[in-house]
Amino acid sequence: MPVINENAVSNVLVDVDFLEDELKRIGRAHLTTAFVELRSVSCFLLPPSVADIYFDKTTSIPLSNTVQEYLVPAVRHTSYAAVKHKRLQALLDKLAKFGATQRDAASRELADKRRKEADAVGRVFPGEGR
Repeated sequence: MPVINENAVSNVLVDVDFLEDELKRIGRAHLTTAFVELRSVSCFLLPPSVADIYFDKTTSIPLSNTVQEYLVPAVRHTSYAAVKHKRLQALLDKLAKFGATQRDAASRELADKRRKEADAVGRVFPGEGR
């Protein structure tokens, strides 16, 4: 998938909620850990109003626009251990590509921000390509 928008991310999280509920219902709650990285990566991107739906306020994971926190090594190792930088970078690139196709200035500015964030995440591990 070459592009993705924030609505798609929130729809994926709705699906994850359903899958987690079903896994718990059939007695396989231990399998819900498979979604930890997906939720962690998604939390970087959602606005607070949407993120509040998917995350408990007591969690240590920031709920919105916190890519800059991921760039701090101490924070990354403690709060974002499940997040693989290549996946976060790829998601940010896809969001940037979507925003760049929009006509309104706000979407294009957000796309530029996402592109810069993707580049910054890529610089955290410079020896590893995308």
